[in-house]
Formats: sequence, structure tokens, C-alpha cells
Amino acid sequence: MPLIKDIKTLKKDSDHQERAHESLVESFYELLGYKKFAEIKHRQGRIDIGIYYQYSPLIVNEVKRDWRLTHEYQDVVEQGYGYAQQIDAKYVVITNGDYYAIYDLFKGCNASKESGQI
Repeated sequence: MPLIKDIKTLKKDSDHQERAHESLVESFYELLGYKKFAEIKHRQGRIDIGIYYQYSPLIVNEVKRDWRLTHEYQDVVEQGYGYAQQIDAKYVVITNGDYYAIYDLFKGCNASKESGQI
């Protein structure tokens, strides 16, 4: 519930920065059981947030400030795919902290039809 409250609060602040959305994403992964600093890593090169499992990159998160973000933002999806390929991550997530579209890198960029909201 605190995460939902934080999302609602941030939506009311029209002057917030993208970093605030990254904070929402970090909280989301903490709720899933990932550990700050060890498994949740900010700003690894151009990657907004990376999720690591046993010291290997697992998920690249491309975080955007846009509350209207959807899987149809192909430029964002391709950006995430590019970063994931650079570090050999298995998944790409495009998110604004409220909406999450999840892609399996091994299924290709056309997997957007299989993605959805969490």
C-alpha cells in the first residue's frame, strides 16, 4: 500500500523529475524481495535500473517520466533492448513506476504483443 500511495502522490506533482519514477521502481523491486545495492542497481552506464541475480544482469529497466507510457512506445522498447543486449540481460522492462511492460530478450522486440501491465 505505501507504493500505491507514493504513485498517487507523485501523480499530483507536475514538476517532478524522472528520478522520482526510478524511486518507485526501486520500491517495487524491494517489495518483490530484491535487495538494494546488491541486486537493484541505479545508473549502470546508461541503464536506469538494472536487476542482478547472482551478480549477473537479469533485467534492464528503462524508466520514463511519462504517465501515458505503454508498450506501443517502440522507441523506448528498442532503447531498453539495446541496453539489455550490451550487458546480456534476459529481460527488458519499460516502466514509469506505475505501468510495467515486460519483454523477454530472447523472444525478440516483436514480443510487445505478449507484454502487459503488472
